[in-house]
Amino acid sequence: MKTNEELQKDVQDALKWQPLLHAAEIGVTVKDGVVTLLGNVDTYAKKLEAENAAKNVAGVKALVEDITIKFGTSWNKSDNDIAADALNVLKGNWQVISDKIKVSVENGWITLHSSLYQVMISKEKM
Repeated sequence: MKTNEELQKDVQDALKWQPLLHAAEIGVTVKDGVVTLLGNVDTYAKKLEAENAAKNVAGVKALVEDITIKFGTSWNKSDNDIAADALNVLKGNWQVISDKIKVSVENGWITLHSSLYQVMISKEKM
């Protein structure tokens, strides 16, 4: 069994190999095989990359993710822009019957409505 320090170093090394991440973005703490990732990134892809890298390290028993997505100040879409983007994505996907799905946006949260399901998506996940 790895010590906390060994496991922390292994996770930090795994994060260094991720092409989207910068070493200063993600902090790593470890206690008894439980790895906590801390930090701020500017995309959801970076957050996922950090999580996946940590999960694949031998000795990680559990992962606590405390990574915040902070968009730059230049990224500020209105609810109207978000709704238009969501509709374009739905229309561009041949697997989705876009006229069967209704989109509503409130404070950056997208809700997709249909007779079969309802899904909420934060603008942070886009």
